[in-house]
Formats: sequence, structure tokens, C-alpha cells
Amino acid sequence: MAQELSSDMETIENSLGERPQSWPISELRKIGYDMVSTQIYSRSSNQVQYSYPFESPTVEGLSLRYTQNFPYTSGLNTSLWLLAFTEDGNQIDLAVDPAYVYQRTGCMVSPRLVHWEAEGLVSMFDIVSSAVGELVLMLNLQVHRFLSLEEWPDQAPATYLALDHRRECKVVMATDALTLQSLDRKIRTYSTDYWKNHQRMGCAIRIPTTILLYPTRSLWGAHELALLEPGDLLALQNFYVRDQGIRIRGGIRFKNHKNLRKQFEVFIQMNEEDTRLYFGSDDINASAGHDDTFNDNQIAPLEEIELEIHAGKTTVLFNDLCNVQAGTLIELREHSLPFVRLCVMGSPILEGELVNFQDQVMIQVTKRLD
Repeated sequence: MAQELSSDMETIENSLGERPQSWPISELRKIGYDMVSTQIYSRSSNQVQYSYPFESPTVEGLSLRYTQNFPYTSGLNTSLWLLAFTEDGNQIDLAVDPAYVYQRTGCMVSPRLVHWEAEGLVSMFDIVSSAVGELVLMLNLQVHRFLSLEEWPDQAPATYLALDHRRECKVVMATDALTLQSLDRKIRTYSTDYWKNHQRMGCAIRIPTTILLYPTRSLWGAHELALLEPGDLLALQNFYVRDQGIRIRGGIRFKNHKNLRKQFEVFIQMNEEDTRLYFGSDDINASAGHDDTFNDNQIAPLEEIELEIHAGKTTVLFNDLCNVQAGTLIELREHSLPFVRLCVMGSPILEGELVNFQDQVMIQVTKRLD
């Protein structure tokens, strides 16, 4: 179970009025170092480095590392350079450490031997290719040949992917930024460490949501709203599901989340035991037959007032939200149902309660708010 953050935190006051200083990269390199993975971030310098450990049936301690704007400091002139292509046809230059080839194959290979081109020897290309077999399979690369001396890069790359073995860099992959990002996304699918963190954070992050109900009539005149009194009934959009009963059509809004501006369609079903929330359309504005009542970009005419029905607030786990699709059931951990509030521009004007009337779920006004 995810642990809640403690609210008993001490605030440190800067009584001397000193301004915060940037953290030197030399010190930042020491942050987060452990035997599993290292992550380095420096937003001011646009520098990022993180690694994905993965399991291999033939060797232990392998990880793939994505490095951005950290120049490679070790010498590449003693590496074995291979020309490879991705499945999309993008070129990648692979710099392989000869010591890693010897460790994996037992064969001593050097740049001089590679370019010697002696006949009657075991293919150097096959030896080096076999040493990076896991990398080729994971990234679906096509390795063609060795690079000639004239094709070697003039300088060490600053942004690259690397294959590490026991914390030591063994293979450097240099290509354009877009191709590296594409390969980085592919790498994650092989990293058990990445998915463990993804699952853990998905069970810890909760996104606040507001639950709304759909009335059959949303636009009212000011004089009509003024005449609503306790005991009056307002119709809601009801749907009947065979063997499950009536569901109320509504929507949910995600609070202060820039990637979730849209409103999602939901269906609420209640019985004596619990209240359930089923997802409908991904975008509520795309639902057929809907009059865009809750579309923030549409403003009602001056003589008409938009009436919103708030059924409470709850939180949705990030994992639940990622896996949601039409028909997905989401547990409501907290809500105000069957009690609701009728609001105009976010301000409550009436309180009501869900009731059954003539085989329909409706709202009965219980109180007028000042």
C-alpha cells in the first residue's frame, strides 16, 4: 500500500536573506548513485542521465543508459566502430569496447586487426556482432559492417545511448536526437526496474476529480431558477442496462491537470450496497447527441443560465486512469451521492437528493442556499 506523505514537515526560514545558488554538476553527479541505477538531472544546463537495468540469460549486470548533454570523456579511438540501422532506416554508429568483446567471446579483437582484412581468419565482424547480440535484438537493429577510419566521428558525442556492464560503459550508440529518443522509449519495455517504478508511482499518485451529472435540461432562465423550491423535481439523463438497472449519465473533470483538460463521460450506478462509476467516451464533447453543455469554450446566451449538478469530489489513481477505456469500472472512494449541489458558474444555489420517480432517477430539491 502506498504511504501517504507526512504533513508534519519543518519549514526552513532564510533569516539571512541569502539567495539560492546553482548546484555544481560535479556535485550533482554524486546524487542518486547506487548499485542498480543512477539518475542525474540538471534543468538549467539541460543535462539528463538515467539508466535501465535489464535481465539477460547470458550475462548479468547489464543496463542501458540514456545520456543527454554529458560529453563522452573516454577515448573512442580504440573502439571497434560498427555501422547499424534501425528498423526505420536511421543510421547508428556503434563504438564497441574491445575488452567487452573479449569478455563475451574470448577473442582478442582490435581496430588494427579489424582493418587488416586478412584472409583465412574467423570473421571479425561476426565476433564483434555476437558480443552485442542482446542490444541488437532489443532495439531491432541491422548491423551491416565496420566503419572505415575515414568514417569515424571527429569528436565524442554529448548525447548518446550506452550499454553498461557492471557500471562500466562498453558500447556507445551515436545518432540524431530523435532516433535516440525513439530507442530510449523502446528500451523501457525491457527494463524490469522501469516497470516496477511505474507500477509503484501509479499506485501512489491520486488525481482529484469533480463528478458532475447530466440533467435533461441544462440552460435555464434566471426567473425559472428563482422559482425552484424544495420538493421540485429535475430530470436527469437515465440509461437502462439489462440485468443491471438504471445508470445516470454524467462526466468527471480532473483538477489542475494540463494534460486532462477534456471532460470524460461516465455512467453512475447505485444500489443498496455501493456506488459504481463506469467510463464512457474518452471525450465527452464527442458524444453523439450531446449539446456541449459542459464545453468550456461555449458560453450560454445572456438570457440563459447554465446549471451544473455537482455530485461530489473523489480521487482517481494514476494507474486506473492509464488503464481506463469504455466500460471500465472505477471505485469511488469518497463522494456525496445521493446528495448533490446545483451550481451556477461554480457557486452552489440549491441542494438536492437523488430519488426514484416513475422508474426514473431524478433530483428533488431539498434546500435553497443563500
